[in-house]
Amino acid sequence: MEISDEFLVDADSFYVGIDRLQYLSCRSCSRFTPFLVYLPPNDGSQHVVFGLQKDQLLFCPGCVPQRQHLLQMYPLLGESVLCDSALLAALQGFEYSNPFYRKYARTARTIVTVETRLGGELPADSFCMALDARFELVRRLFGGVHTLENWKYSGLQEIETVLAAKAAEIRQFYGESQLMKSPVRVEACPVEEEIREEGEVEPLVDVGSSKEECETLNATLQPYVAVDKRFNLTVLSSKSPYSCGICLLTEKDVLRFGEFVEKQQKKDIFRCHYFCLLTGTYIVQNGKETSGVLGFLVNDIYSSFKRYRQNKCCYCGQLSAAVVCVEPGCERSFHYICGVKNNCLTQFSGPNPSYCHEHAPNDHPECHSENQTCWICCEEIGPYNPVASFCSVCPPEHETGETEIGWYHRMCVQKFAFQAGYYFKCPNCFEMNEFTEYARMHGIFVPMRDASWEREKYAFKDIHLSKCSAEGCKVSGKKSKELVGCKACGGATMHMTCAGVNDPSEYVCADCMDATFIKLF
Repeated sequence: MEISDEFLVDADSFYVGIDRLQYLSCRSCSRFTPFLVYLPPNDGSQHVVFGLQKDQLLFCPGCVPQRQHLLQMYPLLGESVLCDSALLAALQGFEYSNPFYRKYARTARTIVTVETRLGGELPADSFCMALDARFELVRRLFGGVHTLENWKYSGLQEIETVLAAKAAEIRQFYGESQLMKSPVRVEACPVEEEIREEGEVEPLVDVGSSKEECETLNATLQPYVAVDKRFNLTVLSSKSPYSCGICLLTEKDVLRFGEFVEKQQKKDIFRCHYFCLLTGTYIVQNGKETSGVLGFLVNDIYSSFKRYRQNKCCYCGQLSAAVVCVEPGCERSFHYICGVKNNCLTQFSGPNPSYCHEHAPNDHPECHSENQTCWICCEEIGPYNPVASFCSVCPPEHETGETEIGWYHRMCVQKFAFQAGYYFKCPNCFEMNEFTEYARMHGIFVPMRDASWEREKYAFKDIHLSKCSAEGCKVSGKKSKELVGCKACGGATMHMTCAGVNDPSEYVCADCMDATFIKLF
């Protein structure tokens, strides 16, 4: 259905209507653009690289998966224009957020596929041109076969059908391409690399040969780290090609930017950096802990887009800067990722306020020397930086009455917090409560979860033995359900007969028989 004149708007703003998916848009960042890249699935099967459904294979030029990921599906991709980074860059800059934006709403879409061939060369000075001039220039590089009217469709199924037909038309126009028929070399999963013996040959799988082989390959290349059933979330690998739905950036680092999470709601998929979600100035948390994305309702997240999508980052100049400095009178907006790189500070407490590089609080009692070593990794911290250098002040000692100042790399403290969880404490004096709150106020995110060593599979297997630990067991062959553990440590399991007790609560192992310790029970 053609877009009516009465709905057109002169200024671009983020559109939150429920029909936004009925228009041709990037399935990664949800933006609209006259130039779209469609990655057709092989022989009608699911996309074997990322496990994407057929209605999720449309990207804006800025969200096109990286070349190494595309090569997993198209080994001969070197012949394709999708490997031309200069061309992909020239196709960017025309993105907009409202499907009724008058400037581009009536403009036909140019669909680019792996078979696309240019009708000319891209001038080297194209980036110096005005945006409108560059638009006309790059559009003329594509033949009419790539043109698709920008209409409102009935839904994702119709869009899928139209795109598949357009891809077939493009393929036929350029002749039968080997890109769609080449076998795919199965590469190691980015999360858990498969260890192969030296000299072993990796198998080649014909993508279209059988459904079973496609499903096997699909599972092998899933960019997942884990699926959290409690929160109904998927934690994606740092190597996944998707961009964050909040900052629209693709860079990922769990320690610096938080886990990259995915939430699927019906046919809509939302992905973001966890810290982008926590620090977004206009993103409110109205749900319970297990609802939405860790308490942030997806509809609330989408509604917040109109508040910051047009904000330019004061560091990189790109749009969708969701974080605003809380210092009164300061109007700096920035991406959380850019803030981390430019000495901004977020206090992970309460509403998680953020400060720009100029207003980041600094209450360090002194500056450290250039050869100061980190008390965790024992390597030099380098020149003093009030944000990158983390300082802790321990309570006065009873004997000397003097306080002790500890210096650390910020990332060393953050890594310690990620690993320790509930057990996070000062590395020097081991104080927990005050130090945890102090760390949060100084930019350290302390997750409320068990320590990493307690979340490992079979972490407590060694203390929950399935056999009697008594020397010369008197009840050999009996079932393990008759075993009891020490009431103090839970280990050293024995049969009650071997332990010489009638009540399981009376059994204490030899290692815990210290009278002083037993008084606690």
